[in-house]
Amino acid sequence: MSEPVSMIDLQAILQVSSARHKHLCPRQVLGARIALAGAAVLRLELPRTDKRLLVIVETDGCFADGVEVATACTVGHRTLRVEEEALEVDEAQVEARLEANREQHAGWTEVTHPSAYGDMLNIDVKSVLVTEDGAENAEETVVLNETDWDVTPDQENPIEPAGFDEELLGLKAGDDKEFILAWPAEGQSIHAGKRARFAGHFKHQVAQMKRFEAQTLGRACARHQ
Repeated sequence: MSEPVSMIDLQAILQVSSARHKHLCPRQVLGARIALAGAAVLRLELPRTDKRLLVIVETDGCFADGVEVATACTVGHRTLRVEEEALEVDEAQVEARLEANREQHAGWTEVTHPSAYGDMLNIDVKSVLVTEDGAENAEETVVLNETDWDVTPDQENPIEPAGFDEELLGLKAGDDKEFILAWPAEGQSIHAGKRARFAGHFKHQVAQMKRFEAQTLGRACARHQ
């Protein structure tokens, strides 16, 4: 039985590996050291000059180069095998990735249908605090005062106070709307327990059009590999 390989051989192995790989990186060192450590445990002589050792690595790239040089086992000699774990992707994951890329590459176009969740609306809006009966306070307290505000009603992440997004639905360009909303008394807002009158003028809206071609999808997916 052969004597275990000493780590003294590591420098010589790394010289060959770096020359083959055009540079030396930590993964080559790791691959070479693991190969030498495995040989020491099994009391094997490296590098091999026969085909009696089969090495299986679970990753390719620089690590495998270090293993290959240290062991002299190669794919061509069928003494080195790369067995990466199969990637399992279900239909829901594929659809989620497609939807994310559709969102990323989508464009906006002006529309005339009544405003809906997901549309981007351009509005002028002003709100002031009011009393329980809807009358303005003696001293006007402005809560919101926006001009040319681009806002998108979102059912999952609504704007405070509750109900604001819903009040923006069903509108068309040129519409004016006034409504009163309240903040919960137990809420964290500085206006907790108060009411405000909102007066808005709806200018125009655009909707996100998810036109997505296969060529665009291919480029997007390639960037995520």
